This record gives sequence, structure tokens and C-alpha cells, in this order.
Amino acid sequence: MASNNRLLLAFACLVAISAVLAVSLRSDNDQTVLAESSQTPALSEDNGILIESSEEGKPVGKAKSKKSKKSKMSKKSKKKSKKKSKKAQCGKGKRWSRNHKRCVKITKKQKKEKDVKPTCDLVAKRGICLFGGQKVLVPDAAVKGLTARYNFDDGQAVDSSRNGFHGKNAVEAGVGHYGQGTSAKFAKNHRGLKLPSVFGYKNKDGSQPFSMAFWVFASPDLAASKYPDCPLIVQQQDKHTTNSFFALTFDVVTHRLTVALKSKDPSQVGGKIVSLARLNNNRWSHVAVTVQPGKKVTLFVNGIKDSSAKHTVQQAIPEASVRVGGSPATSDKCDMPLLIDNLAFYAKKISRASIAADSFPSLGNVEPGFVRVGCKGERCDVAAAVASCKKQKGGRHLCTTRELVSGAFETARVMGWADWKTPIWNDSPTNSQKFKGADTKQNIALCCRDN
Repeated sequence: MASNNRLLLAFACLVAISAVLAVSLRSDNDQTVLAESSQTPALSEDNGILIESSEEGKPVGKAKSKKSKKSKMSKKSKKKSKKKSKKAQCGKGKRWSRNHKRCVKITKKQKKEKDVKPTCDLVAKRGICLFGGQKVLVPDAAVKGLTARYNFDDGQAVDSSRNGFHGKNAVEAGVGHYGQGTSAKFAKNHRGLKLPSVFGYKNKDGSQPFSMAFWVFASPDLAASKYPDCPLIVQQQDKHTTNSFFALTFDVVTHRLTVALKSKDPSQVGGKIVSLARLNNNRWSHVAVTVQPGKKVTLFVNGIKDSSAKHTVQQAIPEASVRVGGSPATSDKCDMPLLIDNLAFYAKKISRASIAADSFPSLGNVEPGFVRVGCKGERCDVAAAVASCKKQKGGRHLCTTRELVSGAFETARVMGWADWKTPIWNDSPTNSQKFKGADTKQNIALCCRDN
């Protein structure tokens, strides 16, 4: 009995000890929770949001209520609504000018032209390697003296010369030169592609030579326009085409090119050329112009030197934009659908060899130096034809019948010098009887190279 009583007493002691321990643990947990709640501010509800507050109910730190945020938002919305109301008050055909702080008329130029700058999602200072270096993206190579180059294969006039002279407006895409890529298509009433002042690159005073070269495709629909001077490339200082530092224009009636440079005297022209060649319809033609300030202006068509003139006056190049394929001054006069491709500008005089290489294969299998025009017109009889060929540099003679059929006549057709009706002199002994009854005003002598 005594042993049983001892066991019961021990068990009762254990139960009492465990109860005491449980109570002490609960009290410790309650104290830690209270301590944590006293350190962190309580959250109270104000205007539908929870804000931090201290024991006294005041905001803690720099916390802001929703009322202050709403007030700021209301101020911004009021400003926006004022701007919207101003724009709405302007009505149709007008816009709100920040500079003038009033409504101004929207000009036709602002309606039709919007500057389009190429945007980049990724900018890298060096080349980009793909597929573990198997594909490397690097800038295009550029020859020495290249100012700007546009191949129009990207849907925009992006300059690939590394100089950043990107076009300021978009152009429609057309069929590329010889089916490669795309070209710039200019249709009726086009105001032209707007480029920066590429002629003034490293040449602000106009003392350095500059050049340009491009391919042009004339459409048979050109006959719809009768304006004589439709611009291909022009740098205008104002809306008048006569006040242009440089103008390369195209006569849609005669299909001849004209190059004109302005002088300091408004009544004079610094240099002017009217081409002997005529651009044919439905055919790509290569055109190049070189300018040596104070010396000479030279025009090349399909790699052949067409004509040149003295450049009388050197002057500073203006900051005005360069227009390609049209201009604002003639947009309502020139119905000139055409394509332009591979346009390049140079801050130097490009060589004849470079022009010949760039113009291939405009003459087919005939190289540009093979044939030249001797004399042409009513005074071009047999004696004058022979003499005109002997006068030319490099040694030339009146083309033989074999030379005519092996490339000389084809070149004359491509250059627009002659067609199938044109009487062409050759070295045949029966020349005096050859053109009886023919129109002597159309006579032409073709001079072929001696070797």
C-alpha cells in the first residue's frame, strides 16, 4: 500500500509540473506577440486604403494619403484637359502652336510631309556576332570620300556611309535596279525625298569638289507632263527653283538633262550644262555629275562623258535641304513618274574609271570609251564627219560598218543620240550617194576608238 501511495503521489507531482510549464510557455508567447505589435505601427483604414499610423493615430514618416495623390492627379488631368480644349478650339485645318501660344494654320507641307527618322531597338558600338560567331553584323564598307549612300532596300532612305545623313521622309518602294532589292518610286505631284545638306559635308565654304551618281528609270507616262525643268536632285534655298545652289533637272518632253549651279550674281549662272544624251523610256540609265568649284562641271550619262562647262564662281554651300525626285516648288507642275536607285554623294571628284565601273552594264557589252559623237545636224556632211572624228583626243576615226553593227549603233540608241530613222555616216566610199532624200538635219557621225 505504501508503495502504491508513493507512485500516485509522484504521478500527481508530474501532472502539476507539466501544467505549470504549459502556463509559463503561453505567457511567454503572448509577451513576444505584444512586443512585436508595439514595435510595428498599426494599420488603420482611411478613405478605402490602409495607411501606417502610430499609437496616437498620426501618420508615420512621409507616407501620403490617397487624397494627396488624387489632388496631384486632378491637377495633371486639368492641365491635359486645358491642352485638349485648346486643340479642340483650333478646329479643322489648324493646330496649337507652343511657340506662338495660339492656333495657327496647318500648311500643305506640314500635311504631306512628316519627318521619319530610323529608330533602333538595339544600339551597339561594335559588330554583333550571332550563332557563335558564324554570322557577324558590321556596318557597310565605304570608299574614301563617300558622303552619303542610299540603296533604298530598307523601305526608308537610310544612309549606309556611316555619316548618318538619313532621309527625313519616307518614299514608296519600287522595283530595284536590275531586279535587285528595291528603289525609290516617285509618282505624280511628289514633293521629293528630303535629305540633309550633303553637299556641305566638310565643304562649308564650297572650295572642295563634290560629286554624285545614281540610276534612274524613266516611265513612258512622262509625256503627260509638259514642264521643262522637273527636278531630279536640287538644293533650294527657298520655294523658287531659280534660287537653287545646285539643280539637276529633267525635261520630260526632250528627255534631256540640265545641270545648273548658282553664282553670287543672281543674273548669272555659275555653270550650266544641257545634255546631248536623252534618257530612254523603260530603261535604267546611269547619271553622274562632278563639280570642281571655280573650274569645271561635268555630266556623265551611262559612263560616257556627255558634256562639261566652266564653273565660274565659287561660293559657300547653304544649309538648305537637298530634294530628290521632286520639290515643293514644282510638285503641282511635274507629273514625272520615275524610279531612282543606288544614289551616292561624294566629297571629292570621282574618277572616270569609278563612274565607268558603277555604270556597268548600262551599255551592254560595249565599254563607255568605245564610241563618241563627232558632228551632228545639217552641217554634218561627209567631210565634216571625218574631220570631227580626227579632232577628238585619244585617236578616233569614223566608225566602219562592222563597228556600227558590233556596238556603236547600239550605244547610239541607248544614249538617245540616234534611232532607226537617223542617217549615220560611215567610212563607205558610197557615202555621197547614201543619204539622198534623207533629212540632212538628223545626220550624225559616230567616232570609234582607233585601238
